[in-house]
Amino acid sequence: MTNQHFTTSFLVKATAQQVFDAINNVRGWWSENIEGPTDKLNTQFDYHYQDVHRASIKVVEFVPGKRVAWHVVDNYFKFTVDKSEWTGTDIIFEISEKDGQTHLVFTHRGLVPSYECYNVCHDAWTHYIQDSLKGLILNGEGKATPKDDNKYDDSNEAEKSTNQTSTKSIFHRLLIKAPVEKVYNALTTHRGWQDGGLRIQKQNRKLTVLQGLVLKQIILRK
Repeated sequence: MTNQHFTTSFLVKATAQQVFDAINNVRGWWSENIEGPTDKLNTQFDYHYQDVHRASIKVVEFVPGKRVAWHVVDNYFKFTVDKSEWTGTDIIFEISEKDGQTHLVFTHRGLVPSYECYNVCHDAWTHYIQDSLKGLILNGEGKATPKDDNKYDDSNEAEKSTNQTSTKSIFHRLLIKAPVEKVYNALTTHRGWQDGGLRIQKQNRKLTVLQGLVLKQIILRK
């Protein structure tokens, strides 16, 4: 079982072609930080998330209504010892009809539990496939990582931290048995728990799903 590739699947009330089209709308369910075509055979696109994750991916299979496969040509992780984990792996979407619905099986072949990034990637892919891609298919709205318009400035963050050291704050810790991405989504979209006019502006957020997952991985190491 230690060599098992990551996989997840779902059944959805949509046609196989609708599922196929949604998969290839990668900016709609994975990330808006993608350069290059994602819906043509033998083309290559580049993905990045700030300075944490970069990948170059080639579309190696493209069978309408049935199958899409990507090959990770190059990859970089900031938070792993082996920065190139994912390089040489394959990301596969298999589509079939079942009981009047469409069955999607997602497999990241080569992403195995022995990888240092496995826990982070497991949770991230689960969110992007089960929540974001499925949502895009059903209601036309995914939960892709938003466009990274501003460069992340560590020095600016350090200055903010210094300026805040003299202020008083309230600290409270919660242990929640739920995936990080679900907690984050609740924090940024739900207004019922907010008092005193507190608002979280999603457009200016620094802490995104992937950052939360990376933080989780760091915590688990300790």
